[in-house]
Order: sequence, then C-alpha cells, then structure tokens
Amino acid sequence: MGLHQPATPLGIQELVAMSPELDTYAITKKVKEVLTDNNLGQRLFGETILGLTQGSVSDLLSRPKPWHKLSLKGREPFVRMQLWLNDPHNVEKLRVMKKMEKKAYLKRRYGLLSTGSDSDSPSTRSECVSPALASLDLCPFSQVKKPRVVLGAEEKEALRKAYMQEPYPSQNTIEMLASQLNLKTNTVINWFHNYRQG
Repeated sequence: MGLHQPATPLGIQELVAMSPELDTYAITKKVKEVLTDNNLGQRLFGETILGLTQGSVSDLLSRPKPWHKLSLKGREPFVRMQLWLNDPHNVEKLRVMKKMEKKAYLKRRYGLLSTGSDSDSPSTRSECVSPALASLDLCPFSQVKKPRVVLGAEEKEALRKAYMQEPYPSQNTIEMLASQLNLKTNTVINWFHNYRQG
C-alpha cells in the first residue's frame, strides 16, 4: 500500500482516500507509547506532525473513533500518525524540533529580560513580560510563521513617548530605541507603523 512514501502536503488527501482501513486504537496506543518512552509531549507532536492544537491531539489520542465512523478529514490525522510511526527517524526529528522550540522559547523569554534590568527592578519587569510570553508558548511551532512579538508595558510606554516627540522616527532614532529596549529594529518600525494606523 502506498502509505510508506513521505506525505507531500498535496498527497495527504489522496493518501487518506486510498488508505486501507487503519486500526485507530492501535495507532494511537503506539503513538502514545513512543511519545512517553521518549519523553516527548503531545503538544509538540500535535503541532509539528499533525498540525493540531494540544487539546485536539489529547482528545484524539485518548478517544480515537473507529476508522469507519471518520470522515476523510477525520482520518487524516491517523494517516499522518501511521506515516510518522513508519518513519525510522520520527523520534529524532521530534527531538530536534523540541530542542529548537526550547531554544526559541528561552531566547524569547530571556532575550527580552536581558537588558535594562539594572534600571528597573527585575521582578516587576519579568512579571509584566511573562504572562504575555506564556501565551506565545501556545503559538503553533512552525518555521513559516514567526512568533508574534509581545511587548511589555515598559517597552510600549517608551515607544509611545518616542512617538509623541517623533511620529516618523529617523533610522537613527529607531536604532537607538531598538538597542535601549533590546528589540529588533523591525519590531520598532512595525510598532510605529501600526500605532500610526491605529
């Protein structure tokens, strides 16, 4: 059966349509075992392999419907799981994703906190940043969409003050603000652009 070629984004529907009946219970049981044995989370697996949120994946893995009761769309995650189980490098790939995600998360979390903590007390700063960043953690992890930059209260305040003095800042001002606030120049440019639109 043609379930062993890697699925191309186009080919997944065809694969689902051509797929023989799969044992959804056996597949989910096996996926859970592999994830548990390798200490990999369902969220990471769901987002990177199935393109689903943690809630959907958790639901799918704990209560799989029998194959004959599923629509073509409903069968797709099971075909993806089967393809993933057939891939000898499946765990390795997820581990790489996990590492990349952890790095990106740490960079987001601590990159924002690294400068400026001497001028304002670190505790208030990290508190204002963490809730916003915690929500970033829910962003599907994909190479295509960059995580949305969430600014803390201090950054917004500083940008608003700068805007009052100079709604169309020069490159020089942009770079100065970016380095003071430890933001990318792009983020500062976007903020000004969006603030003017608003």
